[in-house]
Amino acid sequence: MVRIGRSLALLALCGWIGAAVSQLSALRTDDDEDASTWRDRRNRFLLLSSVATNSLAVHAVYRVAKRIRR
Repeated sequence: MVRIGRSLALLALCGWIGAAVSQLSALRTDDDEDASTWRDRRNRFLLLSSVATNSLAVHAVYRVAKRIRR
């Protein structure tokens, strides 16, 4: 079970880093089409990190509930 939590945390961290890099790239580009592409990538990274963070929270609640039930 620890592997799942660590994997989710790593996935969330990668998503946040990807979102930050995409945002910086969107701000630095001069072309509107490129900026739009980078914003789309940023949104996908944000979705990934959000899902991973929420899954990590559910996993933590499950572990606590399992300990309490014992």
